[in-house]
Amino acid sequence: MSRASRSGYRGNLLAIWRPRYLFLPLLPAVLAAACACSHSGSAQPAGRGRSLPPAALDQVLILGLGQEVAVEGGLELKFVSVLSDSRCPQGVDCFWEGNAEIEVAASKPGEPPALLRLNTHRSSPTEAAVLDYTVRLVGLAPHPRYGDQAATREYAASLVVTAREPVG
Repeated sequence: MSRASRSGYRGNLLAIWRPRYLFLPLLPAVLAAACACSHSGSAQPAGRGRSLPPAALDQVLILGLGQEVAVEGGLELKFVSVLSDSRCPQGVDCFWEGNAEIEVAASKPGEPPALLRLNTHRSSPTEAAVLDYTVRLVGLAPHPRYGDQAATREYAASLVVTAREPVG
């Protein structure tokens, strides 16, 4: 008596294994897509012969940590770092809601960047003036979770850039 008939299975054993190998023809396409995504975040500095994704004024821009964008009018922004994040974790009752402070580099092409420190709490500066623009932090995700330190690599800042009225 065969092993299949002893276990009560009388069908084709090959039919059991076939679905597990259906992904093999797709493997080269999946690997090619993964390689293309990993090279999209070039470390080349701004203004060095590459074009940044364009963004409109007065719209919410979402930048991941290390990402750059060019705002209409020529302002280039880069989310440089999260300097601190003392916001109250989700699921915890806190006396104070806390604050997160980030650093954003802002410049025109070919000029040295100005480093802006922006905060999530209204008691600290949530916006900064640079050149002819105002850059405002409107959100920082993800919100901390109790006991979770791994989310720091996944930060995304929500910024709004507006043109300032010329003085004079």
